[in-house]
Amino acid sequence: MRVQADCVFFDFPHGKTRLELICYSHPSGRALAENGFPHTLGIRHFAFEVENLDDFVKQLHACKVNVFSEPISVPFPVGETKLTKRLCYFSDPDGVLLEVAEYQSNT
Repeated sequence: MRVQADCVFFDFPHGKTRLELICYSHPSGRALAENGFPHTLGIRHFAFEVENLDDFVKQLHACKVNVFSEPISVPFPVGETKLTKRLCYFSDPDGVLLEVAEYQSNT
């Protein structure tokens, strides 16, 4: 079987991590509705940090991306440095749940 796909590689500092995003154009797969639920077993979503969440969400809307809600604030400090976190969930064209988040210092 011959496979055709588009692939994007994200290499992170220090060469220790690589994220590969692959979109297969052949052979075609099938969507499983249960994979879109956050409580399904396995990897449920990826999260990405952005510098300006509001601008990023505007871009998603402009591209007609299915955004689940406007940005929300996490009601408690996050991490060891007690950062403020705002986030938004959306889905990619295959229905994979993605999160974008913006972190800010409380000082």
